[in-house]
Amino acid sequence: MKKIIFIALGLLAISIGALARFVPGVPTTPFLLLALYCFNRSSERLSAWLRGTYLYKKYLENYIKSRSMTLKQKLTIQIFASFMMAASFIAVENLVFRTVIVALFIVHHYVFIFGIKTYMSDVENEKRLQCKRLREKDMLSKMVSLYCRKKHCQPRKTLCPNCSELLEYAISRCEHCPYMETKTSCKRCRTPCYKSDMRDMIRTVMRWSGPRMVLYHPIRLIGYVIFRR
Repeated sequence: MKKIIFIALGLLAISIGALARFVPGVPTTPFLLLALYCFNRSSERLSAWLRGTYLYKKYLENYIKSRSMTLKQKLTIQIFASFMMAASFIAVENLVFRTVIVALFIVHHYVFIFGIKTYMSDVENEKRLQCKRLREKDMLSKMVSLYCRKKHCQPRKTLCPNCSELLEYAISRCEHCPYMETKTSCKRCRTPCYKSDMRDMIRTVMRWSGPRMVLYHPIRLIGYVIFRR
């Protein structure tokens, strides 16, 4: 009986997923994921059949292999889910149900933004990596420049010899960092590449300049934090 229920749910889910292709704003991927789950629990033949279909190869294959979705897929699912939850929130007046809906809304968007990776082609990934390097180097330049201006009394857009050497070294390390794609901060790096004297210098600069970036370069700092991942 349990097997029949899973098969029925799987067939229903794949039918809705197939129809969703022709309905603007309705996501296909969640229904296909449900169908795959049901078939995996009930029938190896149906599971193998689904994996060979056009729908699976177009909407699920990348996700199953890389646990990632395209930006279009993520946005479509998020918009549709947000619309459904908003409609439920308006229709239901019970405070408990509204609280549950708000909690589900937060969890749903957190998972899709931070939990599920965005699939990118090699070209797109390389562009993203280069943009991240540029942001890292720009932030280094701003922090060293601010430190040198305030601590060493240098005019704007000029650096003392020591700070100039430090910035050049830090940018070189950033340019050749092999972990840039997943990097969050150098202090968490499993294979630090800074020389000990330069590491001490850059730590001093960051500890002093970091909190002050909020005052001197707030927009750059917000952009850096948002796109740091």
